[in-house]
Amino acid sequence: MVNTTAPVLGAAVGPLIGGMLVQYGPAPTVLSYLLLLAVFAVAGAVLVFLPETAPNAGGRFQLKPRRISIPAPARRSFAVLALTVATVWAFGGTFQALGPSLVADLLHSQNHLLGGAVVAVLAAAGAIGQPVFGRLTGRQPVVAGGVILVLGVIGLLAGMATSSVPVFIGGIAILGLGSGGAVFMGAFRLMAALADPEHRGELLAAVYIVAYLGLSLPAIGAGIAVRYFGLYATMSVFAVVVAVLMVVSMAGLPLLSHRHRSAESLARDVPVAVPHPCCPPHPDATGVSPKVPVGV
Repeated sequence: MVNTTAPVLGAAVGPLIGGMLVQYGPAPTVLSYLLLLAVFAVAGAVLVFLPETAPNAGGRFQLKPRRISIPAPARRSFAVLALTVATVWAFGGTFQALGPSLVADLLHSQNHLLGGAVVAVLAAAGAIGQPVFGRLTGRQPVVAGGVILVLGVIGLLAGMATSSVPVFIGGIAILGLGSGGAVFMGAFRLMAALADPEHRGELLAAVYIVAYLGLSLPAIGAGIAVRYFGLYATMSVFAVVVAVLMVVSMAGLPLLSHRHRSAESLARDVPVAVPHPCCPPHPDATGVSPKVPVGV
């Protein structure tokens, strides 16, 4: 539970602290990064002295590159689920890039704390959604979360069209609940069930590559598009594309391979951590993701 909750809480608290430091602290473009460097330095120093708990690691701290691999029988299922992962992470990354500017325009305020707060709403909703949807198994959280995500897109677009901040924030909360709280959690579990424990870290490394590409590339593209089409048009088109891709992803779920459909029944027993878009845990020294129970 700690491994699952801590990254999500960090994703929610981080934007709030960052917005506060930028708005009220000295050196707004430098201070946040200096504090992060200090925190990372302390964490890195402590990590060196922690005992290695991964099996077959000899009890010694070690950094070792791991290969990235997708089992051949699972590649079709991986491709279907990868679209789901890329979609939810694309929205998370793009909203982190454009969301604060949208809120500033809607509220006619340049207070950076408000921008951090709206990003925190997205992550906090995902944190709430994980235990809420955690009892669903198989494809259920992906389907339920996909429907909620589409409803959230409708709320987001309605808030932008009417310049209603409550409707806009409500849409963001619904989007966070569906994307991070249900869709990604369900897709992550299903993907983890594609590989045996010894090779799960290799497959999850591929999941993270898809996630981070989805997080970064669309956000860069959206930033370029804003210069030519404007903030509202770019975000509106992007939100519609996300909703369409989510529907396509759900329609592709029946294409999951027979091997994966058999693995679905075992997904609740697969020991993996479920991260939130923008903050996944990393595999341990054996390449196996930190273990927490999946499902109930």
